[in-house]
Amino acid sequence: MISGSIKITNDGQIERYRKFGIEKQMAVFIVLGLGGTPKKPAELFVIPIADLKQWMDREMLQPYEALPTFHYNIEKRRLY
Repeated sequence: MISGSIKITNDGQIERYRKFGIEKQMAVFIVLGLGGTPKKPAELFVIPIADLKQWMDREMLQPYEALPTFHYNIEKRRLY
């Protein structure tokens, strides 16, 4: 469990990710795993690039909490 804010991206990364999504005409998400191991994080968050901030805290991350299994629905252009 995190406390306080954590740095999600470095300077300029968010803009590069947004530009990439526009150029490729695709949705871009950041998948953030906290704690545990890389194969099995204790917490998992899937954040749409439009909602990404360089620094985020627990309250800001909460709406993006996900189960360790998720998929992207191409037709609906949504990540579940």
